[in-house]
Amino acid sequence: MLGILLVAAYPFALEWALLRFGLRTVAVALLVSGAAGLAWRWRSITAPALRPTQLAILGLLALAAVTGRRAPLLFVPAAIQLGLAGYFLASLRRGDSVVERMAHFMQPYLPDWIRPYCRVVTVLWAIFFLGNAVAIAWLASETDPARWKAWTGAGLYVTAFVLQGIETLFRKTWFRAFDEGPIDRLFARLFPPERTPRGRRSMEYIRRMRIELGMEEP
Repeated sequence: MLGILLVAAYPFALEWALLRFGLRTVAVALLVSGAAGLAWRWRSITAPALRPTQLAILGLLALAAVTGRRAPLLFVPAAIQLGLAGYFLASLRRGDSVVERMAHFMQPYLPDWIRPYCRVVTVLWAIFFLGNAVAIAWLASETDPARWKAWTGAGLYVTAFVLQGIETLFRKTWFRAFDEGPIDRLFARLFPPERTPRGRRSMEYIRRMRIELGMEEP
C-alpha cells in the first residue's frame, strides 16, 4: 500500500518539480539521493526482490539526466509496480506471504487455516501490480502525458480501492468470521455464519480465543 501511495503522488510531484527546477536538475537530484540511500541500506534490505527494482530506477534517473529527456522519468512508476509484484511473489517461497504478515500485524491471533487464502490474495495483488506496471509503461510510451498522469495518479487509488473492497466483501462472506462491530453485525445478519461449515469454524475459533484471552464470549 505504501508503494501505491508513492506512485500515486509521483506524477504530481514530478510535474511541480520539473516546472520549478528543470528536468536535468530534478533527475540528478533524485539520482544522487536515491543512490546514496540505496548504498547506505544495501546490506540491510530484507527483501532482495526489491534490489533489482531500485537499481532499475537509478538507471532510469541516470538516463534522464544524461539525455535530458522526460520519457525515462515516466517509466519509474512502472518499475516500482514491477518491483512490488516481484516482492509479493517472492514472499510465497517463505513460510508466510506478504498478505499473511499484514493480517497477523492487524490481528495477531489468527488461525493457521487462513494461510492458503492469504497466499491466493498475495498472488492477486501481485497480478494487480504487474498489470499496473504494463499499463504505466504503455502510457509512458504514448505521446499524451495527461493519460499517463491520470492513470498513475487517481487511477491507482481507484483501482486499488475497488480491488480491496471486492476482496474484503469476498473474505467476509467466505470465512464469516464476525465480531461485534456494526459492519460485522450487518454482515452476520445477511450471511449467518452458522449456515456454512467455514462460518461455524470461524465463530468457534473466535469463541475459544476470547475465552483464552479472558474476554466475554460473543
